[in-house]
Amino acid sequence: MSVLVWFVSLLAFVSARTWPDVPVTHSIPEAAPTVQQRIVNGSSASVHQFPWFVSIRSQARNGLQSICGGSLISTEWVLTAAHCTHNYVSYNLGFGSNNLNSPLKSMTSTEAIEHLRYNPDTLNYDISVIKLPEHIVYSTQIYAVRLPTLNQARQGQFHTTKARVCGYGRTGDGTQSLSTELNWVDKRIITNDQCTRSYGPTIVQPSTLCTLGWDNNSQSTCNGDSGGPLLIDEGGLWTQIGIVSFVSNQGCASGHPAGYVRTTSFLNWISINTGIAIRP
Repeated sequence: MSVLVWFVSLLAFVSARTWPDVPVTHSIPEAAPTVQQRIVNGSSASVHQFPWFVSIRSQARNGLQSICGGSLISTEWVLTAAHCTHNYVSYNLGFGSNNLNSPLKSMTSTEAIEHLRYNPDTLNYDISVIKLPEHIVYSTQIYAVRLPTLNQARQGQFHTTKARVCGYGRTGDGTQSLSTELNWVDKRIITNDQCTRSYGPTIVQPSTLCTLGWDNNSQSTCNGDSGGPLLIDEGGLWTQIGIVSFVSNQGCASGHPAGYVRTTSFLNWISINTGIAIRP
């Protein structure tokens, strides 16, 4: 439970050691927001703008809870970060709403599959899937996001591409509260070499993807956004290329890169564990 302890302890950031910035994950103990604000320097989501987005309230055996995001990838599977399921025993899932406390549909799952190589210290292989207790029925308000193709896995690094991320996370470094309102922000994908200069090669693996803000570097995800999807627009169809994983210990709005799981690195893993066929 070491990841959760960071946030129980008033989100205290650890000191830098081998590299300038030590990443911290984005999960956060559930707390009642006092205001409705925005993902750090982003925008409020419109109704059903992200019909695949799933809110996740993870519950541990000792009663501790945390908030994460996820994405619906089929009628029975949700994709999220491994640190959102690690050492938790149940997951309350909310679908079809841009308000954290008023999901259109909700259900509770007790079945998650975490990558066997997940390392909570380095956040390598920070990927997990949650199986729904029943199939969900697609509608205009709730349906699955597209996964990348095998061709994108072979060729795409997505450098300089505009991507979009959404979540209910903190809206700034000065607040401990989550947002009850779903928010989003556009990001610019950077090279792993650039990201390694901030976090070092132990953290930034080939399966890591990093971004900076599209308009300015202070646009970012924050605590509570973990597990949510990083998306690219392909002719009006949205494809998930990343999973929110970590941010700099210098703060969400510090201007340092944000880190994600590179979805294209795990297409075979997703397919094997969920039975979802990956597009060629």
